[in-house]
Parts: sequence; structure tokens; C-alpha cells
Amino acid sequence: MRFQSSTGIGESELRNGESPACHIKRLEEELREKERMIQNSPICTKIIDLDRKLQFMSCGGVDALKIPDITQYYDKPYPPEGSPRYMYELYDEHFAKALAGETTSFECPIPDMKGGVESYITYLIPIYNDRDELDFILASSANITQRVEAKRDLVKAHQTLVANSKMAALGEMAGGIAHEINNPMCGIMLRASQALRLLEQGDADTNKIKTFLKDISSIGTRVKKIVNGLQFFSQTGSDETMGIENVKHMLDETMAICTEQFNMNDIDIRLPNLSSEIKVPCCSVQIGQVFLNILNNALYEVRRQNSDRWVEISFEDRKNTIVIRITDSGEGISDEVAAKIFQPFYTKKELGVGTGLGLSISKGIIERHRGTLVLDREAKNTSFVIELPKVEEMTNATTK
Repeated sequence: MRFQSSTGIGESELRNGESPACHIKRLEEELREKERMIQNSPICTKIIDLDRKLQFMSCGGVDALKIPDITQYYDKPYPPEGSPRYMYELYDEHFAKALAGETTSFECPIPDMKGGVESYITYLIPIYNDRDELDFILASSANITQRVEAKRDLVKAHQTLVANSKMAALGEMAGGIAHEINNPMCGIMLRASQALRLLEQGDADTNKIKTFLKDISSIGTRVKKIVNGLQFFSQTGSDETMGIENVKHMLDETMAICTEQFNMNDIDIRLPNLSSEIKVPCCSVQIGQVFLNILNNALYEVRRQNSDRWVEISFEDRKNTIVIRITDSGEGISDEVAAKIFQPFYTKKELGVGTGLGLSISKGIIERHRGTLVLDREAKNTSFVIELPKVEEMTNATTK
């Protein structure tokens, strides 16, 4: 769409019985009324000539930017001297587009003359004359500070929600984690005391001592895996950048803090034989949180069964995606529950157990990774399916 700044007065524009003099007077009154509307508007309206020099700024802009005398900036390059570098760069980019006939926009913080900073969205609109020649660029800036701050608050609230959900999931596994660390530590203390006793008795049976030390090393490695798993989940996923991550590593870190809870509840864990070569572009902490949330739900449901308790994680390597399926021995989910299961705060757990946010947050995480998380309604048992794009597919999607 082209905007024109027509000033011609033709006979066809005359109203019935209107003389040319009255016509001109009416146009002048209409022009003054439009000027009053522009001047009284909170929108900062600017006219910038084709050499990028400021020719006009409305009162809305003058007041917002606290400019004592706007005329000192007229017929001078815009943005004015002393503006932040990013403003020059944005105007360089978008003014070139406007000169090429494109209406364009950008958002940026703009400082006023008294040290304050507000966020604005600016539209650059090319205006044409009656001869279809580019006449000037109309710049219109609206204050969006409240919107930007509200969006920032929303992001912070979402990050807090995700972090709280992750801590809740870890809390449900806490008993197993304590047991998983306590038992190995008892083993380390036992072997260390036995080795110390041999040395105090003057028994130089190096084979026995070597055996004890090997046991200590092996048990220490087991504890290290658990601690690494906790460190993995203690990271804030919002701060983690996307990387090419090993699927096996993410699953191993998750299982390091889950396995003991499943063992304590006599639940058989069936894990896939994953190659360490299988990788996906993702935030590893966030994907690990998805695994943990689904496994937590499986643990809660399966441990209430009388027999045949199991959870199975399977893997499928497709052409452009990888599929991770987490299935448990539960008898599936009713249509009524399935329709609500991904809704925030929906839970079948007792009051005080869980937050009802695990699956909702998990679905959001996977979708932000350009993947899908669904409940397989056709499966005999309860089965959640995660599908994530491979490295090549994700690269292609982000470059389009």
C-alpha cells in the first residue's frame, strides 16, 4: 500500500455550490484539524526527508523525550547526535528499506533528554506525492514500555514456574536419592575401616587392601553419578543455550536420580540400548526435566499396582526425527482424563502431591524444541511419546 501526500485542488473536489475560495478555506481548516490531532496524540510522529534529516516532530514526541527546543534538531540528521549506537544501526537498516518503498518497523529503548529510557515501537512509512515520487518518510513511534515490562514479568514468572515444577519433581524422588547415596556411603565407610584395621594389625595383605580400595573406587563412582545427576538438574534451563546434546547422556543423568525410587518400589526399569552417537539440538536440562516429569508420573501410578510393575523406555531412530516412548504397566488413561492431562494444574494426585504442572510444562518445552509430546491413545498401556527433530532437520528449520 502506498501513502500519498496530495496537495492538488481540482474542480472535481469541489462540493456542490462550493466556490474555489470556500473550498480552499475548508481544506485549510481540515488541515489544521488534522495537525491538532497529530500534535495532541501521544504518538510521536516525525517527518524525515530523503536525506534522513528531521523536518517535524509532534508534541507527543517532544513531551515524551523531554526536548526543550525541538527546532534545534530540525534539518539535521536523525537520530540526533549523541544518540545510542544501536539507534543509528536500526535507522541505517530500516531507513534503507523505507527508501526502497517498504513499510518497516522495529522496537528499541529510546533515552530522553533527562536520562530516562522508555521502550518504543517505530514504524517507517514511505510517503509519495501526486507524481508517484517518494516525498518523505513518516516515522511514527508508540511507547510500549508497559507491554515490554509485562512481557518480561511474564517470562520471569514462567521461569519461576518451570523451576518450581522441577524442584517438585526432584522432591518426589528425594527419598530415593537419599537412600541411593546413603547405602554407598555405608559401603565406603565399611571398606575403609576394614582396610584401616588390616594396616593397624600389621597385616600387609596387599591383595585384600587392593580389593577394598577397588570397592571404594567403584562405590565412589556410583555416588559421583548421582551427584552429577543432581548437578544436571540444579541448572536453570532458561540460562542454558541450545547445543547438540547426547540423548544417552541426558537419559543416564535422569536415571541416576530415579533408579533407586523404582527399585525401592519393586518396579522393573527397562532401558533401551542407546548409542552415544545419537544427538539432538536441545537444552539438555529442559529435556531431562521432561524425562523426569513423565517418569515421576509413571512411578506414582505403577507403585499402586499389586503386581507386574514396570516402566519401559524405548527409542526409534527415524529419518528426520528421533522418537522416545515412555510406557508403564498402567492400564491406560480414560478419554475424559486424556482430554485434560496436558492442561496446567490438572492432576489426579492427592492434595499436596505434585503441582499439576509437570505435563503442561513438558509439552511446552518439547514444542519450543520444534517437537511433539503426545499421549498414545491407541496403546494398551499408558504411553507418552516424545518426538524431536534431528540436528539436520533443526538446522534446516532455523535457517528458513
